[in-house]
Amino acid sequence: MPGLRIAGMEGQCTRLTTRGEDRTSKCDPLLLNNIYDNGRSSFLFFSQNKNAIVSFLGNDSKAVGNVATLQVTQVYMTGFDGKPVPHEMNATGTCHYTNPYQGVAHVDCLAGSGDNRFEASFVSDGKPPNVFG
Repeated sequence: MPGLRIAGMEGQCTRLTTRGEDRTSKCDPLLLNNIYDNGRSSFLFFSQNKNAIVSFLGNDSKAVGNVATLQVTQVYMTGFDGKPVPHEMNATGTCHYTNPYQGVAHVDCLAGSGDNRFEASFVSDGKPPNVFG
């Protein structure tokens, strides 16, 4: 797909909460980062069987030192509520993340939409991400 790169990291999902419900025990050890040419980016967290996704989408900032921030403008969720129909909602929040090319990377996201709160944290295995596109 033109204008899109996908970076995949393996590691450990240390926190996943959708709409206030703790789903950490069902979170997959894979994290994807979609990077668009227009400066937008998203982090995708999956369930272990890959049939549920929560994605934090927003505008990327320039890194300050080893840390960058994604200003979340939307959250996309499907499957976690037992419904295959995706839910896309405007949201506000941030994802702070460290450079995955400098060892173990951390991604911490927190966003809300109305009464819905979404939180996710991931720690990589220290290997550089696999990048496609």
